[in-house]
Amino acid sequence: MRKIIFLDFDRVLHPDGVGLFSKLPLLESFLSRMPEVEVVISSTWRDQWSHDR
Repeated sequence: MRKIIFLDFDRVLHPDGVGLFSKLPLLESFLSRMPEVEVVISSTWRDQWSHDR
């Protein structure tokens, strides 16, 4: 079975509104233990930044 996480960065990886991606270490820790998981990113940032950036 395919495992996919749909993740919206906004208010998830920086919920405190203070530090950008303040919760990123938690996500990295989780994903490092589950290499078979795929991540689909959904964010309003896509309207402001290019994919390469």
